[in-house]
Amino acid sequence: MRVIAIFDCVEKITVCLIFLVFICISINSVYAQHIANTTNHSTLSDNYEKKGPDGVLAERFGNQISLSSDITEKTTPEFIVAQSGNSSEKITNQSGAGASASDWYFSIAPYAWLLALDGTIGVKGQTADVNMSFGDLLDQAQFAGQLHGELFYKNKYGLFLDGTYVKLNTDSVMGPIVADTTTKIFMFEFAGMYRVLDTPTHYGKSQGYTKSSVAVDLLLGGRYYNIDNKINFRSEGPINLPSVSGDAGWFDFMAGGRVIWQATDRWSLIGRTDFGGFDFNFSSDFSWNGVGFVGFDATNWLEILLGFRALYTDYSDGSGDNRFVFDSWLYGPVIGLNFHN
Repeated sequence: MRVIAIFDCVEKITVCLIFLVFICISINSVYAQHIANTTNHSTLSDNYEKKGPDGVLAERFGNQISLSSDITEKTTPEFIVAQSGNSSEKITNQSGAGASASDWYFSIAPYAWLLALDGTIGVKGQTADVNMSFGDLLDQAQFAGQLHGELFYKNKYGLFLDGTYVKLNTDSVMGPIVADTTTKIFMFEFAGMYRVLDTPTHYGKSQGYTKSSVAVDLLLGGRYYNIDNKINFRSEGPINLPSVSGDAGWFDFMAGGRVIWQATDRWSLIGRTDFGGFDFNFSSDFSWNGVGFVGFDATNWLEILLGFRALYTDYSDGSGDNRFVFDSWLYGPVIGLNFHN
């Protein structure tokens, strides 16, 4: 049975990884083909306002063109001239063209969530209180792996996928009885994203940072759990309780938001929260997730992430000897590497 359970978990993680890798390879091939067929070029943001039949209104911000000075279109359709004061710059005209590689943003981020588990778990009517700090992770975690992937189109519409698998072992004392608990947690999250705000900051403008901005995303998606609990009771006295084990899977709808503050050209702050569960027949009674990161752009394609995540889930199902319980906090520091285009 243990071999079957291991293969089951490996199969789930493999499916998630294949799906994420497929997305990244597909987008990367489009991006590579675009770069191979073009040389020095710049693009004009889609967020411009038309000004008459032959021009648009744009703004010079540092070395980037976004929304202010007059831009007039030359007779050659693939070029426009951006005028700012006494200077002008020729850039590639993307208006009227189909979607290019520059319209797409993708990223893939392997990360480590140093989990603490605090709460109550139960299986087949038997429950145990668990309190494991993330400092115990190296001793009590038998396996852990996390992966996050994102895809954005025209900086407006997005999708993220996130997979987590961890196996934890800990002891809890209940009077003369010691409960040796093993918990295997598999979670898969997904959400569609809609960017409702993306604007440069006054601070960044005053400091001359070309990338400084604030973005706000709305999230709507779901989180799937599969949790396997095993409780092995030990006692030196006359009390002898049998070991119990069992697993449960459920799905939570979730809704929330995310804020990304690009403070400088290299440093950023990212915060996300969402709520789920809503006590459907197939879901938990309630769940809440909160994540905060500090990001540092080490290169044009690599961002280092350091933060903290907390996830609370209140789930129970069945009654009597068939009751399954997972009413617990998962929390701890997170460190990751975000590879992006």
